[in-house]
Amino acid sequence: MGSQVVIDIETIPNMDVADLLPEPQPDSRLKDPVKVAADIEKKKEKATGGMSLDPNFGRVCVVGYAERRNGEIVAWDHWLAETTDDAERELLNAFWESAREYRKIATFNGAGFDIPFLLRRSWLLDVKPSRVFETVLWKCATGEANHIDARLALSGGDARAKGTMDLFSRLKFGKGKTDGMDGSQVWPAWQDGRVEEVRAYCREDCVRTLELLESLYGYYLPEVCNEQ
Repeated sequence: MGSQVVIDIETIPNMDVADLLPEPQPDSRLKDPVKVAADIEKKKEKATGGMSLDPNFGRVCVVGYAERRNGEIVAWDHWLAETTDDAERELLNAFWESAREYRKIATFNGAGFDIPFLLRRSWLLDVKPSRVFETVLWKCATGEANHIDARLALSGGDARAKGTMDLFSRLKFGKGKTDGMDGSQVWPAWQDGRVEEVRAYCREDCVRTLELLESLYGYYLPEVCNEQ
């Protein structure tokens, strides 16, 4: 069993359940039918984009991983071959199989997003988790649990504290996340068939998280957490 692995997920709207979204209401001040229709369409587009952040309405499209092997960082991923329930089940099963191979996982904001999202999608698609990962904030901040959240470690367990991975990485290492890509660009990129870009972006986030995590030992996390 390995010591620890960093994980990160990318998510997209699950258009198979888009009809379950509430029908948007136009601005009551609008009277022109053209403007009313345009307002409704704009709100529909916004609601569709927001589906990516809601595990009830989104899908996991990529799970990225990174670990240090023999002094070198190695990153890889599992990705959604088709936007179907069956393909997502395969992706989730691959994640849970990988997860059982490590003593701990590490994330950036995984207690608030990645782990709950993976768990809800697994429940909805009848994929049995191989284990339970901690999401209690203070436990994920201390390094004592089987899930270390680097964001929580930096904030002392305060989920509302300011600070993004990009900011911390730039402050500490002088380099941030992938240029030209962020979470809001994943769905448009996926629609355009730029799947490889999304996968590379996810893997790079895992690398940035691992570098950030390793810098926390002896400061925000005890050195014992990093023992092999």
